[in-house]
Amino acid sequence: MRTNRVDDQAPRRLPAWDGAVRWAWPGRSRPGSAGARTVRRGGVVVRACPAAAAGREIWPAPGEAAGHIFQDSDLIRAWIATVGPVAGIAPWIVDVRDDQGTRLLLLALGIERRAGLRLLRFLDGGVMDYTLPLLFPAARDLSDATLAAIWAGLVRALPRFDVAVLDKMPAEVGGVPNPLIRLGAVPHAPDGYAMSLGGTAEDLAARLPRQRSRARHRRQLAQAADTVGLRVAETSAEADALLSALLDHKERQLRAMGRPGLRERPGVEAFYRRAAADLAPSGTVEVSALAADGAVIAACLCVVAPDRTTMLLTAYADGPWERFSPGGLLLDDLIRRSHARGAAWFDFGIGDEPYKRDYCDARIALHRAIIPGSLLGRVVCAGRALLRRRTDTP
Repeated sequence: MRTNRVDDQAPRRLPAWDGAVRWAWPGRSRPGSAGARTVRRGGVVVRACPAAAAGREIWPAPGEAAGHIFQDSDLIRAWIATVGPVAGIAPWIVDVRDDQGTRLLLLALGIERRAGLRLLRFLDGGVMDYTLPLLFPAARDLSDATLAAIWAGLVRALPRFDVAVLDKMPAEVGGVPNPLIRLGAVPHAPDGYAMSLGGTAEDLAARLPRQRSRARHRRQLAQAADTVGLRVAETSAEADALLSALLDHKERQLRAMGRPGLRERPGVEAFYRRAAADLAPSGTVEVSALAADGAVIAACLCVVAPDRTTMLLTAYADGPWERFSPGGLLLDDLIRRSHARGAAWFDFGIGDEPYKRDYCDARIALHRAIIPGSLLGRVVCAGRALLRRRTDTP
C-alpha cells in the first residue's frame, strides 16, 4: 500500500523523472535568493518573494480563490516555521496576475538541494496531501500562450532551480481546472479518496460499513469501561495532549510495520504540534479521540474546511482495547460529526489502503509534472527519459 504521506514513506530518494516535459525557460540572468523580483511577460505579471517577506495581505480572503485546505495560509505558515528550516528548504510565495492586475494564481513553493540538483516543489515534506496553486476565477480559461508566459515568468522570477517536481496535484478544485496539469502532468498514483456526505443522518448510517459489528463493539466497550466518550480538543493545551497520545500510538504502529517513525522525520512532529496549537481553537485543525476510562484508545488529526473534513493522521491502542476496533468506532463518529456540521465530504486523503474503498465513493486522481528549469535540469530529465525508454523496450 502506498500513501505518499510522511507516515508511510521511506526516506526520500531522488525521484524518477520519467515523462519530463520540455518547456521554454529564459536562460539569462537570475535573481539571488535575498529579495523579491517581479517579471512581466506575455501579458502576465509574476512576483516571487521569500515567504518571510510575504505579508498576510497577499493571501486571499475566504471564498476569493479555489484551493484545498492544504493551501490555507495558516497551515503554510506552520510548515514554514517547522518543516522548512530543518529540511533546508527555502520557501517562496509567487503571485501571478494579468497586466490589468487581476489575480490568477498564488503558489507556495520551496527550493531544496538534493543529489547536486536544485529542486522546486510545492511546500509538502510528506504532510500535505494535495498540492496545487490557489486558483482565482480568472484562471479558469487560461490560454496555452498565457500559461507558457506564466511558467517562463515564474522561472525568471525565482532563484535558479534545475528541475520542478510538481506532484500530488488534483486536476481541479472547486470546479476550477488546475492549469498546471497542462504543463505535461501525467497521472501519478496513489490517489486520494473521499466519501460524500449527502442525505439524511439515516442515509449516511446506511452507507457506513460493518455497522452490525460496530454496534456490537460499542456495546462491549461500554461493558468493559466505566466511561467511554468522544473528546474533541477545544484549546491548544487539549489539542497538544491528545496529539501526544496520537503520536505515541502512531509511532508504535509504524515501528511494528518496520517503517520509520514520525519522530525521525525532520520537523514533522513540530509541524503537527504547531498546526494543532495554532488552529485547534478556530476549528481549522481538529484533534479528536475516543477515550475509555480516561485512556485514549483511538485518536485522529483532521484539517477542516467548510465543505470538507480531511483526515491526516489516525492511530489506535493495542492490547486489550484493540478487540473493540476503536479506530473504526472513532472514524464513524467523525464522519457523523462532519455530516452534522454540514460538510459535503469526508476526505480520507492520499493513499490506496483497502479499507477506504468500503467508505468512499469518490476518487481524487493526482498528477505529477516534471519540468526542467535549467540546462542541467534539461540534461538530467532527458537522460532519465532515455533510460526509461530503454528499460521499457522488450
